[in-house]
Amino acid sequence: MGVVTGAAIVTMTAGVWLRVKQTLFAWEKPLAQNLAETGVAHEITAVLLGSRAYDTLLESAVLMLAGVTALALGRNGGLTPARYRVPVVPPPLRWFVRAAAPGLVLLGLWLLFAGSSDSGGAFQSGAVLAGTLILLRSAGVPLGRLTGRWLRPLLIVGVIGFILTGALAVALGNAWLGWSPEWSFAAMLTVRSR
Repeated sequence: MGVVTGAAIVTMTAGVWLRVKQTLFAWEKPLAQNLAETGVAHEITAVLLGSRAYDTLLESAVLMLAGVTALALGRNGGLTPARYRVPVVPPPLRWFVRAAAPGLVLLGLWLLFAGSSDSGGAFQSGAVLAGTLILLRSAGVPLGRLTGRWLRPLLIVGVIGFILTGALAVALGNAWLGWSPEWSFAAMLTVRSR
């Protein structure tokens, strides 16, 4: 099974690489023609800004899968108590985590909103918020009400909402995940903050 999987991965990677290598130079002319419309001078930054909605959709899907997996592994005590003895967290560390958690949540939210116009974004925000949950859980803060019933559906609804927003753009006559300029900021902020 490992050999078959490895051969499939190598074949797919080689196929993608050869195809990209053939079409790579076809990007230069359209990119040079449309570079001024992006408002930046660097080609890679222009491509990233032009594909920001796709990037955010993939980030959201990765965060959803990571979150659902972490919640599944953490259910009923998770795998840790079965294999390892859980160390006792010292009281000063528990106090520090509880005191720092509100600031970390605000940092995560700021990264989310700043990402619509500056550095930051959904992935960085999700990483900070997930790290905060890990710290709170490690410090023994009960998170059952927070993660028990609504976190899993919220993660899934976020990605589905993003896909529906892209479909709405198509219904309004735009490209997939392409919104008109007057709606782009509101659309990106809505799908990022889901």
